[in-house]
Amino acid sequence: MKAAAPAPFGKYLLLNRLAVGGMAEVFLARPNTTEGNGRIMVIKRILPHIADDPTFVSMFKSEIQTSMGFNHPHTVLLHDFGEEEQQPYLVMEYVEGKDLKQIATKLQAKGKTIPIPMAISIITQAAAGLNYAHRFENKVTGEVQHTIHRDITPHNLILSYDGNLKIIDFGIAKVKNRLAERTQSGILKGKAAYIAPEQIMGDEPDARTDIFSLGIVLWELLTLKRPFTLPGDTDYNVLARIQRCEKYLVPPSTYNSAVSPALDAVVMKAMRKNPDERYATAAEFQLALRQVLVAIYPNYSYAEAGDFLRELFREELTSERSRLREINLHAQKMLLAAEQRLAHETTAQIPLSPATGAMAKPRSRNWEEELFTDMNREEVSTEFKNPVVVPRAPASTRFLPLQPPVFDHGANPAEYISISLDRTLGDQGRFKFLLCVYLLAFFATRICG
Repeated sequence: MKAAAPAPFGKYLLLNRLAVGGMAEVFLARPNTTEGNGRIMVIKRILPHIADDPTFVSMFKSEIQTSMGFNHPHTVLLHDFGEEEQQPYLVMEYVEGKDLKQIATKLQAKGKTIPIPMAISIITQAAAGLNYAHRFENKVTGEVQHTIHRDITPHNLILSYDGNLKIIDFGIAKVKNRLAERTQSGILKGKAAYIAPEQIMGDEPDARTDIFSLGIVLWELLTLKRPFTLPGDTDYNVLARIQRCEKYLVPPSTYNSAVSPALDAVVMKAMRKNPDERYATAAEFQLALRQVLVAIYPNYSYAEAGDFLRELFREELTSERSRLREINLHAQKMLLAAEQRLAHETTAQIPLSPATGAMAKPRSRNWEEELFTDMNREEVSTEFKNPVVVPRAPASTRFLPLQPPVFDHGANPAEYISISLDRTLGDQGRFKFLLCVYLLAFFATRICG
């Protein structure tokens, strides 16, 4: 497949658009320099037609504010942010993997189920990341932010091909000490099927809100079904069932007999309607899951999740990596060509030396060696209509470094001396040399006189 032309975007190159949503588009990108070869990242930038909407811009800036200090194995890292072409953007780490929605869809298409210990390990990692965000304290400013995600869905949980889970998209998170605005009446930030009952009622969300949503994700991984959604449902129907979740919710073992009673109990507690009856913190939820994992599957490791995922998406992984290498190689060639053109244009702008007509060249670290090498070869400027050629002396009359040039006694010696000094020392060097000669002559006269 032919590589798409990379698009410059400030100090980055946009390689391929991965997705576009209601407020922003997401690109695979790399640095806009040849030295950035092999560095891949993800850029999210706000869409042009809403860049002047203060509400959307505020949500976008909220994502930057809440995640730019995060540094945890299970939250996506933010590398950079700014504004280019009047479009705010942020730069995040690239996670090579699939989100949980893609994994569930693939399993359903193949008629498979996810291994239970894998599902537990995935949500355990997610709970660890949430606990970090809920208790996050900026170590530089000392500010405690208490970041609530409020949009925990399978789309925002990415599992890498190494088995490591990352939480993404804190764009609509609530930061108690940073955002003064309240959610507008009638607007629910988050997808309907994963909203907690208190969010529907308009109550202030807290850590237990994210725990409820994460419990729904775990329930779906274990059953490959949705607990509150039926075919043809509208968001209104789904929200109505969530408000009466105690009536509709059943243990995941109802649809998957391999789920143990202990795991059933953990999932059901996370999804209680009353927040006070759920796990108080994501750390408590994480601990309960780990206890089940260790008790029933003591030898399971995160690496097994990576093995499973690579096998599940074996064909896609091969094609995706091939495509990425193709796009990156195309970008690298483009950047190298641009550098060569720039170097060529820069060389063309170097002026000729007034004294010799030779092209003045910047001295390198080994300039003394180049100095005497240049003195014994032709220097031709091909950048002008009438190139100036400085002929080299015949072989019999060439001179060694630090030896005076041989010249015709019928010619003017001063002209040879001037040209030789200019070619060897330059204008400033010639002035210093003549000054030294004058001073030596002056002191010699004083001493001998």
